[in-house]
Amino acid sequence: VTSGHSDCIAEFAFSNANGSNTQRPCASADAHSTSGVSDCVAEFAFSNANGFYAQCSCLMTLTPRDGRHDLRSIALTKPDDEGRMAGRGCPVADLNRKEFYELAHDCRNYAMRLATHDQNSVDRLVCHEFNRFRERVATFDKLQQTAASLGKARPVTRLLVITITLGAWLICVLIATQFLTFLSAGLLLGLTTVLIFTVMMIPPRVYGTSVEAIEGRVLVVVEKLQAILNTDELGFTEAAFFQVRDVLREANAELRQQVYLNRVDARR
Repeated sequence: VTSGHSDCIAEFAFSNANGSNTQRPCASADAHSTSGVSDCVAEFAFSNANGFYAQCSCLMTLTPRDGRHDLRSIALTKPDDEGRMAGRGCPVADLNRKEFYELAHDCRNYAMRLATHDQNSVDRLVCHEFNRFRERVATFDKLQQTAASLGKARPVTRLLVITITLGAWLICVLIATQFLTFLSAGLLLGLTTVLIFTVMMIPPRVYGTSVEAIEGRVLVVVEKLQAILNTDELGFTEAAFFQVRDVLREANAELRQQVYLNRVDARR
């Protein structure tokens, strides 16, 4: 600490099942000395190979010892999902040619995988995969608004809804047999039975995010990438430009075909 101020520069490491990574803070802050103890607040961000992005703030308390300051305590705070998606207070990654090329191929492969699922169903794993894809897209400056407009996928499956409904029906059965009269018990069980059949007739897309809806959201990202590519902002070479263009066209055609075929089947 010199004249009561110092710059805090630290490295933060995190690890997960896929390995570990280290990221320097994207901003440093001054540490103000008070009675020999200085508090330093810094903001940093990290991301991993799955596209997860997080923005955190760090409060470090430093204590003097033998002419140097040692880290005494550290506290981390993480904002909510909206703050992390918006990246407030911390710049996001630039969408360079390498990232654009990889994202275009990932969109095409993603479209091919979505085509193997039932378009009207709600798949929990597919919803979680899309949410990770959305978080990855939101880390790029040119795609933040697009990612924010998509919204998270709701992994509420038909099996989950029916299980909850049957659980409520069993509770009603216990209440009816123990505390209600014969007429009241019959009325309650009849209403809950009708409720079960009604829930089974409701399309899954009403309470969850269907595969078709996810395909439509991925299509929005693909069209945004096509618009960026057509503006020639990234400066692709001619060969790379046509290669990426063909990849995005394949992804666009696959997604549109799946959505169209599902709409045609629904009209029959």
